[in-house]
Amino acid sequence: MNNRLDFNSPDVMCFLFNIPLVALICLLLKDKLEIDSPAIILLFAICTVELIFGLILGNTLKELLFSCYKTSFLDLMQYPRLILHVFGHSGIEHYTSNMMVILLVGPTLESIYTTTNIIIVILVVALVTGLYSITVHPDYAVKGASGVAFAFIIMTAFSGLTEGTKIPISAILVIAFNITREVYSALTTLDDGIGHGVHVLGGIVGGICGLVLNGVLKI
Repeated sequence: MNNRLDFNSPDVMCFLFNIPLVALICLLLKDKLEIDSPAIILLFAICTVELIFGLILGNTLKELLFSCYKTSFLDLMQYPRLILHVFGHSGIEHYTSNMMVILLVGPTLESIYTTTNIIIVILVVALVTGLYSITVHPDYAVKGASGVAFAFIIMTAFSGLTEGTKIPISAILVIAFNITREVYSALTTLDDGIGHGVHVLGGIVGGICGLVLNGVLKI
């Protein structure tokens, strides 16, 4: 990862502008604000702090904690990385694309399924994609909340589906335009720097979790 900032990038400029702006607004309006989505805000905060530390300190902390890759079963740090990799991102553009999705759909999902269940979904996605990484692509360092973002997209599509109801056409469209593209990319472009398999697995986990939480799927 290149830690040099590209000041011609809209994502970089928006990040450098928005973080202090949001901090200032929160400071000025602290008595009028409420934490409406604790799990999503915590995920956002950890990812943001990790990104800032990465930009300042380089890749050391990211490689130690926030990237998932196979080393040795005797390496004790490999086990927390199975979860913590969802908080690391390769750069501001990677971070921004994931946070836009998570902040858009995450609070609504948290209001529907509760904070505890959303935390469980995040942890399950992290563990499943982490195990996939060290098993299928042991030399490929997976990082980022892309799997969580895809899980949330599919959960949103399934949010209105309950036992006895018909399948929404919108859910089929979401799956068709998101998951099938990622499956094709996973099979044809293995070295483009994007964990398409992680996206697919995140979507599958999100779909299963949504069906279970809606009472459609019994486990």
